[in-house]
Amino acid sequence: MKKRLISLLLAFLITAVFAACSAEMPGSSAAPAASESSVSSEPSGSSGNSIDLKPSGIGIDCPEQFKNLKGIIQIGGGNEVAQGVYLTDLVYYAMPYEKYSELMEKDQGGTLTEEDVEYFTVRCVDLLVAFTVDGSRSAADIADVIELTGLSADQFVKIGSAGEYSCYAIINPLPYLTDFETSFVFDEGFREEFDALTETLKSDLSVYRIYGPERTETAQAGSVVSFETADLDGNTVRSEELFGGSTLTMVNLWGTYCGPCISEMPDLQELSKRLTEKNCAVVGIVVDVSGAQDTDILRTAKDILSSTGVTYLNLTAWNGLGQAFPAQYIPTTYFVDSEGHIVGDPAVGARGADEYEALIDAILENLS
Repeated sequence: MKKRLISLLLAFLITAVFAACSAEMPGSSAAPAASESSVSSEPSGSSGNSIDLKPSGIGIDCPEQFKNLKGIIQIGGGNEVAQGVYLTDLVYYAMPYEKYSELMEKDQGGTLTEEDVEYFTVRCVDLLVAFTVDGSRSAADIADVIELTGLSADQFVKIGSAGEYSCYAIINPLPYLTDFETSFVFDEGFREEFDALTETLKSDLSVYRIYGPERTETAQAGSVVSFETADLDGNTVRSEELFGGSTLTMVNLWGTYCGPCISEMPDLQELSKRLTEKNCAVVGIVVDVSGAQDTDILRTAKDILSSTGVTYLNLTAWNGLGQAFPAQYIPTTYFVDSEGHIVGDPAVGARGADEYEALIDAILENLS
């Protein structure tokens, strides 16, 4: 599995670090502290002087300190982690560009060593983690979602708003990650640069522009889904047979590298039991398993399902998955009727059993 480790780490950075320290979540329900800034509502184009964290709809007009760096800055993971709550991060790699390029080439060529992966992982750290929320969420809702990261809502500041959206950020979360701070490695000169960058992001909130999250492309309601794939044991599954036996099927797209996907699985298992009385079903699709040849990832997927107690059907991906169920972020959940028609809007981001069931009940009422 070495070949894909770095690419998975890039997608998983937030959840791999933060979710690991979320078993004991802070009990605070305080709203994020308000610290307003003057921001524009229009994004600028990508350039050497601007960074756009599109999943959260935040732009940063880069000050002088962001030029001619020893290390590397990149946008990390992005996701709608709950309805109306968008998360993304800005990552600092404490390594020279030449070393970073070497590791990327080895990743693509499948020649990464365990030493390469260790070098990479201990030199990745967030400069900034940002949440953008829409007007449908209350302050208590926002606090609860923020605390799913393992951080407390009172560690975030409000950096601005635009229209219905407000953005909260924690700049330099490293001091709050006590279990991990000693795990990071800063070679000579990199810690000083990291500290200078985070201090700049803290001291001048006018560099931020809030323009609203980038919306996920989804399939249109009414379109027909037709495919043939396999379950995780290699048994053939055809869409006509899969959907034909249920009034409504909930199709949950997830990946083995996706923390929010895995965290909602016990709720999905509970939901699948409830739905049998309504002649409805839950089906998972593992987006990073394309067949039996993906031995390591397939084993990981099965281990995840076992550890979360999932017994509902899970399928492997197929070549046309992106056309049948478009998803920019996971988890994304579609709803399909007995004739293979997509109904309603997809649900992007993790949810609880009760919230999913309310969505399903509303769809069933419209179907009747």
